[in-house]
Formats: sequence, structure tokens, C-alpha cells
Amino acid sequence: MNIMNIVIKKAVDFDECIMEKIGKIFVEGFYDDALKYLSKDTEKLGKIFSCLLIPDYFYVAVIDNEIAGIASCVKKGQYCLKYDRKVFVKYLGILKGILAGFFSKLMFTNYLDFPLEINEETAIIEFVVTDKNFRKMGVASSIFNQLFEIPEYRHYVLEVIDANTPAIELYTKLGFKEIIRKEPSHKKYSGINYFVYMKYSKI
Repeated sequence: MNIMNIVIKKAVDFDECIMEKIGKIFVEGFYDDALKYLSKDTEKLGKIFSCLLIPDYFYVAVIDNEIAGIASCVKKGQYCLKYDRKVFVKYLGILKGILAGFFSKLMFTNYLDFPLEINEETAIIEFVVTDKNFRKMGVASSIFNQLFEIPEYRHYVLEVIDANTPAIELYTKLGFKEIIRKEPSHKKYSGINYFVYMKYSKI
């Protein structure tokens, strides 16, 4: 299967059921690095994040009518993930839900203090995940190439953990350059040594 089979669409161009699929892929991609600290129940986590992720800012890769990958793209002042403690409580119960909501906010608010210059011509790319059944098929590259065509942006920045060597290699191949590394503020439970911040600029 080659890259010509991949179609990129915005999540809002699908029906509402798309968020269930995006939530599932999101959990698959971030479970080992972060979400396992919230709950061991991946099905419930999928339902939680299908409610919290904002479809307006997500791009979806489709191969043969199957969701192959996702990524979000926002500009300064926009957020692709909302925080609603009630959603966590609904699926995890009061105590676990409150704790999971608290730790989720800590884990996914790094971009609120993004250590790179962000202006109106800069896009923040987040939550890049390829479904396990479609890896090494050019899915992530196709999504990025679509994002690079958005005329209002000249610069793109992203965050990746240092242990995710395949992602760093891909981003470097696409033209991103590492700018800075930053230790997580809650290292004791995150298991992450550094967040790596990278930037791509159109010529």
C-alpha cells in the first residue's frame, strides 16, 4: 500500500462517530507513556478522550475507509483538548475520576508553557498517532504534508519525548530541527526524561 492511498480529512468532515475512533487511537498512542497512570481500562479511557478531544482541530488519515492516524493542529490561544472532571468521574467513579482528571491536566498542559516563540504565523502540532495496523505506510508524513499546506502558517512547532526515537527521526526527516529540551515538572510519575521541542519553517 503506497502513500497515494492515504486521504487526509478534518475530523469535522466526518459524522460524530469519528470521535470514538479518534479517542481509541489516541489512547493506543499515549497509553504506555502517560495514560496508564490514569487507568488500566483502555476502553474507558477511549470513551473519556472521545469526549475531551475537540474535533475542530484534528486531522484524520484514511486508508481504504479505515482511520489510519490522527494529529491536531492549533494556533496560539487554541486548545485541542478540553478538561472536564465530570467526564472522568462518569467513567471512573468519583475518587479515581477526580485523581485521573487532575493528573491528566498535568500531563497534557505542557503547551500552555511552550518554551518556543509562538506567534500568529506559528502552528502547534500535537497528538500525532498512527494506528498500529498502518505503521510504516507514510501516514504521519501525509498528515504533516497536509498541515504544511495551510497558508496561514509559516512555522510549525511540536513536542516529543526523548525516548520516542522513531518520531524524532521522522520529524527530522520532514525538516524539523530540535530547539530545546526540557525536563518534565512531574518526572516521578511520567517516566519521561525530557520533552524535546522541534520547529519547522517554510522556505
